[in-house]
Amino acid sequence: MKYKIYNLMVCFLTMINLSHGQLGASQIIIEKDCHGDIISGSFILYSDSYVKTEVFNLSSSICDIEFFMEGKQLQPEDILILSDFGSIEIDFEFENDKSVIKEIYFSTLTKKENVIPIHMGSFQVLNEEIKEGLNKIINVSGICSDSIKIFFPYGGTISSVSLHKDKDDLNYSNSISYGVFGPNNFLTFSKADLGKHYLRFMACHWGNNFWLELKE
Repeated sequence: MKYKIYNLMVCFLTMINLSHGQLGASQIIIEKDCHGDIISGSFILYSDSYVKTEVFNLSSSICDIEFFMEGKQLQPEDILILSDFGSIEIDFEFENDKSVIKEIYFSTLTKKENVIPIHMGSFQVLNEEIKEGLNKIINVSGICSDSIKIFFPYGGTISSVSLHKDKDDLNYSNSISYGVFGPNNFLTFSKADLGKHYLRFMACHWGNNFWLELKE
């Protein structure tokens, strides 16, 4: 997955397929979570259908969020058109507040409400990093809350992640299992979990083990 860096804060670029009215794996992952942080990012809506798609009612649970496309601020009444096999990139910006639920909403003719959750204080492990067995180092010094979410990729129909003390430990202290586009593809850590952890990632046809280090 590609990413962009805005205001010293990483937003992973979310790509959403609107073909046949389906909302695929879509979540915006933002490393910063402190009150007052200025958050900027973007997401892409795309279609692999021959039918043009109308996108409207773009809104959010975040009161002061602003949306832009090609530098122009979008209004709630604007209707965006995706041509066949086309895509549009929508930028957003808001000042982080203390609200727990942060989501972006939009409608199409085939689905009244599509929801893109925004996860603050979160990080992502990429497919390529797992396949290469890299030592994944995550600096959590910019996180104000004690809860840290680490998201993992969709490796196949079913993916699973287990957390171990070291590579010889056959018992796990925590684990998750999730399907394609399932929402629970993350493990939650706290500041008390700083240090190195050994993870085993398994999918239908591939898998690997790697170290995850949380540091300040």
